[in-house]
Amino acid sequence: MLPSENFPEACLGWILNSTGVRALEWENGWILLGLLFLIFLAIFAGRKLVTSFLTLRALALAPTFSRWLSKWVKSYAYSDEEFLRADGVGERWIEPRKQAIDRLAGFFQTQCAKSIAWGNAMRELL
Repeated sequence: MLPSENFPEACLGWILNSTGVRALEWENGWILLGLLFLIFLAIFAGRKLVTSFLTLRALALAPTFSRWLSKWVKSYAYSDEEFLRADGVGERWIEPRKQAIDRLAGFFQTQCAKSIAWGNAMRELL
């Protein structure tokens, strides 16, 4: 099937009047205005989509995700003894754990004295 000679007129019949002269009628103006609006809307949405995609890494999704996840995770308060036995360890491992935690605390108090002092000063200000 070959395209007819009047193919452009057939496709653009809503723009061309019966004499073949371009004439916009009132209804056609609304169609064009709607098309222009859709084009501007597509450009605006496209720019927003590109901007969102390019800044996705900077959104810091981990805090948002952790707040969302925290609604489902129960919180527990442990005493010192309960903390050391939280995984059901035997009695012989409690004392080495206490000593290891004390060594770690001592290490941080000697190596990070300025940071601890700064943190205490900030805590007092708040």
